[in-house]
Amino acid sequence: MVKKDLEKEKPAVKKAPEKKVAKTDKLDKKEVVKETPKKKKLKLKKKPLIIMGLVVLVFALFLLATTFHKSDYKKEIVNEPEVQEPAPEPEPEVHYDIKAEYPDTDLVAILNIPNTTITKEPVVQTTNNSFYLNRDIHKKKDIIGTTFLDYRVNVDDSKKILIYGHNSPTLNPPFKQLEKYYKEDYALNNREIKLTTTKAEYTFEIFSVYIDANELSNFSYMNINFDSDAAWASHINQLKNNSWYDFGTEVSADDRILVVQTCTYHSKYSKYKNKRFVLIAKQVGKVDNTI
Repeated sequence: MVKKDLEKEKPAVKKAPEKKVAKTDKLDKKEVVKETPKKKKLKLKKKPLIIMGLVVLVFALFLLATTFHKSDYKKEIVNEPEVQEPAPEPEPEVHYDIKAEYPDTDLVAILNIPNTTITKEPVVQTTNNSFYLNRDIHKKKDIIGTTFLDYRVNVDDSKKILIYGHNSPTLNPPFKQLEKYYKEDYALNNREIKLTTTKAEYTFEIFSVYIDANELSNFSYMNINFDSDAAWASHINQLKNNSWYDFGTEVSADDRILVVQTCTYHSKYSKYKNKRFVLIAKQVGKVDNTI
């Protein structure tokens, strides 16, 4: 009985440890299977954090670089020399004693028409429009006479300035030069007239050139009295419309004008007994004469 019992017990003893070992292996495998996913999850959680860290680092480096760039730019601006604005140009002035060459005379202005021999031409004025027709600037008899200003106007204040001078088919008075304006090309390219007084130098721009005859318009360009601005505007527009050539100049009631008149011997107007050639210009500039 003992042996049998022992035999019976021996297998039981051998089997028991096998079963325990098998269970243990299975458990270990399960534990391994359970533990492995936990490690993978930890790794997956770390990736977003690393990416975020890299993004923050890159952004920080960008800000740092931008800051340095701005500071360098500011330094460059600070170090640059300040640009100084040019000083305003002084107001133009004329220093011309017009009476220095003609003391004790009736001189009121000096006439200058560029590209002609009418330069520093003395202009006198008296109480009528006949005295200087046959007298020189010193009031001595002279068939050529002297260039003179209409007695009815003020050279510095009147809206219309009228200047007269002789022309001749045989002699060579100063205003014979005005015949150059018979040609359109010359007229369009030589439009400036300057008139200097004791107060200022005035610049005029020609806007009308034509011959007037008493049979045509009765010398209306000589009118100086106008009831209103509208009448004045109408008058100077008519003077513009009379022109042989279109100068493309606008005129208005605000304009001040100069009329330079002389006799004419133009062949096309030979049938008219009384005829005058006129240059008409509007004031476009004024410079004070500070003598």
